[in-house]
Amino acid sequence: MDNYLIEKYKIEFQDKKIKIDKYMKKKLGLQLKNTFIKIDQLYIYCVPFELSLSGCKVIIVMKEDEFRIFKEDNGQKSRLYLKFENDSISDRKVSFFIWAAFSGAEPYNESLNMWLVKLDYISVPLIYNESLIKIFLKNEKYELSYKENSENEKYYGREALKNKNIQEYAVINQKKYLVVKLSVGRLYMITEKSTDHFADNNISVGFMQTGESSPLYVTGEIIKYHNIKGISEKLIAEIKLYFSPYLVEILD
Repeated sequence: MDNYLIEKYKIEFQDKKIKIDKYMKKKLGLQLKNTFIKIDQLYIYCVPFELSLSGCKVIIVMKEDEFRIFKEDNGQKSRLYLKFENDSISDRKVSFFIWAAFSGAEPYNESLNMWLVKLDYISVPLIYNESLIKIFLKNEKYELSYKENSENEKYYGREALKNKNIQEYAVINQKKYLVVKLSVGRLYMITEKSTDHFADNNISVGFMQTGESSPLYVTGEIIKYHNIKGISEKLIAEIKLYFSPYLVEILD
């Protein structure tokens, strides 16, 4: 990808962000092991949480007094070390430093001394920009497909899901629910009438693919509950699913 295109897409995708979940980690080929921030001779291991073309958010583990020293010592510049391995990269793998400036932080999980640190990029390698731009371009196509399929209400029953190597249940709060039908924008699943009215309408729903050890999650919201004729103790929950490139890819 030449510099003209990269500069063009940097403007076009300047507000786009990639949240690093299991799906995006695999798509980018992002290697989480030994990812760190380097400040002078100090190495701080971190986990990427969100990436963009202009900056990122990473999770670090530090006690509050240590973190205060980190902020004070950080000054203007640090270096973030990342490693990618995927088929679109020459020789399949690359590792590099990104010069960045600390620009804020917030507690992520206080009981575990985890902080969400925001870094603004100063100098970025070409391969990083190319890798993210390819994801953004692909996601644009997936978003269009999401809108089209949502409008057309193209649903898959349990048998059709099996043919796509998707197991016939959805996972919410580590509990499995039998799927009635699924599209890129809607899920209908069977719930218990007495116990499964979720306290929060906004939920994360996991789908398990054959051969995978854990589900991949998409977010959504409960729209309504439908009665099941002749079965008084169960309901069908209708859930609106927000755009997920993962779900569009496996259902397309």
